[in-house]
This record gives sequence, structure tokens and C-alpha cells, in this order.
Amino acid sequence: VFFPAPLSIYLMSLVLLRSFFAAIAVNALLTHGIKDESKLGSGEMFDSIAPYYDTANTVMSLGQHYYWRRYLIDAVILAIPLTIAHDNKICDSGSCKAESTFKVLDLATGTADVAILLAQTIMSSVDLRDELRIAPISITGIDPSKNMLDIAGKKVSQKKLSSMIQLKVGDAENLSGVGNNEYNALTMSFGIRNVKNRKLALSEIFRVLKTSPRPSVSNVFILEFVSPSEGWLAPLGRLFLQYLVPLLGRLSAAGGHSAEYQHLADSIQRFPNSSAFLSEMADAGFSNCRAENVYLHIVYLFTCEKRTTQQD
Repeated sequence: VFFPAPLSIYLMSLVLLRSFFAAIAVNALLTHGIKDESKLGSGEMFDSIAPYYDTANTVMSLGQHYYWRRYLIDAVILAIPLTIAHDNKICDSGSCKAESTFKVLDLATGTADVAILLAQTIMSSVDLRDELRIAPISITGIDPSKNMLDIAGKKVSQKKLSSMIQLKVGDAENLSGVGNNEYNALTMSFGIRNVKNRKLALSEIFRVLKTSPRPSVSNVFILEFVSPSEGWLAPLGRLFLQYLVPLLGRLSAAGGHSAEYQHLADSIQRFPNSSAFLSEMADAGFSNCRAENVYLHIVYLFTCEKRTTQQD
């Protein structure tokens, strides 16, 4: 449950979410000499900002990003079957079958925060009834940035989670190394808005997912920023995005390179509102899609079920 924030905290959130990350990101881009506008939002861009990424996330969200990801993980846990420990069988609705590994694909894994938090949650989960436990799980994190994955690999190793988490370079728009109906669930945290062709990415997500384990249980979980459109402060947030963020960029870059600063702010502003993105997910073949307001109508969790093996 997230309680309403005071006005000052809300305004600070808008400011930090839209300017701090942009400033750090583009300063890094300038340092590494990336000039090609087509590479903004790409794996190459995130290669440049990888050393600053985790710190930037914490500062720009006022430390809230952990709780947003916790919200996502709590939803994912509901999709994972319980297994009876004494005979290694998964039981659901009165029927049991042999235990199998529950496979999760974490797209745009970045430095693997979601994958790590999910693995840690699974390892620490204890059901109220001793004979039950969560089914075994494996997590594959895919990201287009090798430098981000290098940092992710170190974090996974330090936390002794290498047996549960695998990391691979890849692109959400072309999951050619992933088979059809291979994964039980998919997570994606603050990555879908950087995908140039969302329709293609959602089609790939549909292809690689198995059907939902049970009716009315989601197996797609996408956490994302949405430009504020509700509440009396929403116009202020949009004005800040449109005018102040590019100005901050020009000032910090001695009057130039405004396009780079504008990109990360625009990626939020260009992303569709919650209803429109739900329609895109439904068009990709998913069912029972929902949008949950996680934080002040600027962070949403989008969930869906895959109920069929073929798109219409």
C-alpha cells in the first residue's frame, strides 16, 4: 500500500525522475563521444551510463525504486506454483503433477535488480504450512548492454545467486535465441519505453511465453513510468518535462547537446498512457490485461495473461 505523498515530495519526485537521470546519462554520453541520435536509448547508450546506473536510480526515485520493484515481485510470486516438499510434486486445485522448474525471463534486466530480488525472495519464502514451498525457479536476464550485464554478473556472483540467474546479451525486439513457449513468466522493469518497436517486442514476448499456469493468474509483469495525466499536478509535470529538462541539459553541456538531454525525458512523455498501452498488449494477443497505479500515477505495473498459444 502506498500512501499519498506530501506536495513537496511529489514535486521532488517529478523533478528527479525526469532531470537527474537525464543529466547523468548525457554527461556520460558526451564523455564517451556518442553523437549519433539513433543510438539514444540503445544498448550502446546504456553501456556508457552503466557505472552510474544504480546510483542514479536511487537518487532520482528518492529511494522509492526498491519498493516499486518489490510491488512487481509480490505480483510475480502469485504466479509461481506451490510444491509439496515431501514428494516433489506441484499441486494446484486438487491435482498434482511432477515438479518442474518455473522459468522466468527478465527483459531489459539492466544490472539485474529485479532478477536478484526475485531470487532472494524465492530463497527466503516460507509457507505457513511447512509441507509447502514455492516450486524451483530459474531466471534468465536479457539486456542489450554488455556493460550493464558485466555489473549485473558481479552483483549476482557476490550474492551467490549464479545457480539461479543466467545473464545474456539480447534485444526484446529479436529474441532469436529463445524458443517458442519457453518461459512461464516474464518481467520487464522500466525498459519497454526504450524499445523502438513495441509491437514487435510484445509479439516476441507472446511467442516465448507459455500459457498462464492458471486462469486469472498473470504471467506478464511490466513496470514502467507514464507521463502524469491525472490529478491537478499533472500539467505541472508535463510542463517541466517539455521546457525545463532541455534547458537543464543545455546549461550542463555549456549550451549544446540538448537533443541528448531531451531524449530520456521524451521517452517518458512519448510512452502511451496506461489505457493505450493496455490496448497494445491486448492487440499482441494477451488477455485480462490490467494497469495498477504503483506510485502517484507516474509508475504503473501492467499485467496480462497468455491464454492461447497462437495470436489471432
